[in-house]
Amino acid sequence: MAKTKSRGNGDGTIYKSEKRGWVGQITLGKGADGRLIRKTAYAKTRAGVKEKLEKIKREAENGGKIPVSELTVYDFIESLIEEDHKMNLVANSTYARNRSTLKVIKSLDIADTPIQQATEALIKESLLTLTPYSNSVISKVYGLICRCFRVALQRDIIKKDPCQFIKRPKSNKRPKKVRALTIAEQRKFINVLNSADIDYKPQILLMMYTGMRMGEINALDLNDVNLEFNTINIRRTLTKDDDERTVIGETTKTYAGQRRIPLTSQAVAVIKDYLTTYKPNKEHLLFYDYRANKVITTSQVNMSIKRALERYDIVDKTQPGVVSCHSLRHTYATRCIEGGMSAKVLQSLLGHSDIRITLNTYCDAFEDYQNKHVDVFEQYMDDLFSKTS
Repeated sequence: MAKTKSRGNGDGTIYKSEKRGWVGQITLGKGADGRLIRKTAYAKTRAGVKEKLEKIKREAENGGKIPVSELTVYDFIESLIEEDHKMNLVANSTYARNRSTLKVIKSLDIADTPIQQATEALIKESLLTLTPYSNSVISKVYGLICRCFRVALQRDIIKKDPCQFIKRPKSNKRPKKVRALTIAEQRKFINVLNSADIDYKPQILLMMYTGMRMGEINALDLNDVNLEFNTINIRRTLTKDDDERTVIGETTKTYAGQRRIPLTSQAVAVIKDYLTTYKPNKEHLLFYDYRANKVITTSQVNMSIKRALERYDIVDKTQPGVVSCHSLRHTYATRCIEGGMSAKVLQSLLGHSDIRITLNTYCDAFEDYQNKHVDVFEQYMDDLFSKTS
């Protein structure tokens, strides 16, 4: 590592690191505890680090705030995300998701542009580079950038919103629709789960028999299960903390996600069988990764499902759509619809905040169910009036 001499007069120190590229450090005085306040900056070039150190210094001289004329799009979006988090306006999972989206924004040309100098053309050009991403990622980036300029206009930082007439681009990726298991696939998978040694078997079966999200299942504790009345109380889910680690959230994905659902006889049997081998853990969770001494993540279960589906040749390749962990929730919902359950009841069981989500997600299943009942009605009418003719 080659290290330069201090630039002097509080301008900081710049040196090159083999791992981090150019690194700059600056001392901004002493804190209330008497310790030196140091800030570090990284860049690909020496000039880039120098520019960042000068910006840090100007911020310090301005009371820790970035001068409005130098406030970049990235800086302002980050400040809005942190502001929402500090005011408890968003859940931890939303905050983590916004921080992840911010990383994508950082790669765009618009990110380091002072917000007062951003143009409609530059924003469009940056958004067009997102087409290799999924529509979900594009939507999140687009939403944060548009909000940035909308709030900047409200706070008189800019005089006109350059995002006002910009439309969200679409992904180049073909959307992959997650599908439910067919009845034949479900039977085959259940037989495999009951006969083979499959990791996370109880969670997989519970998802198939209750429609719960895997994050909700892995956040259950013993008190959430009531085998006297055969119900499960869903009050929280797994989420990510500020360091992107999986933790137990304080609540569910949405307010509607907090619900009490009835357990079928199949689900009750799964839980009773599991409880015979249950061991306590520090988090008091129903399901726990005892080997790693941590909560079980959705990705862990998803990998187990993927391996089992491939090893035992469960999936019918002629059926369109993708089969994943979430397919088990779709399978539960589809069987409910096939059994005649109404959309309103299904919405409540699945914890959807809006019935339109239920109808849009399972429109194919509802349409098939509707067509079958129309056929039944038509046959009934034929039988009825053929007897009177």
